[in-house]
Amino acid sequence: MAGGQAQWSMSDYLLAGAVDALVDANWQRANSGVKSPSPRPKPIPRPTPLATGGAAAPPDREAARQAAVARAHAHRDAVAAGHII
Repeated sequence: MAGGQAQWSMSDYLLAGAVDALVDANWQRANSGVKSPSPRPKPIPRPTPLATGGAAAPPDREAARQAAVARAHAHRDAVAAGHII
């Protein structure tokens, strides 16, 4: 670790994504049919390229990443709302 922050490997990112998916799935099941659902769990914080001392992603790659994140959030919200089974 350098300065309290370690650089993540691809395996670390994949594991964090899997854990986030499991936490979201458990949250969805726990709140199914509940009038007042609990707040959605927050994902595991990931280090940003700048926080780890790396270079920022190129603008086109960052735009594609943001678009993918937006699609994933929209899908997650649709599943949580019951529009997608």
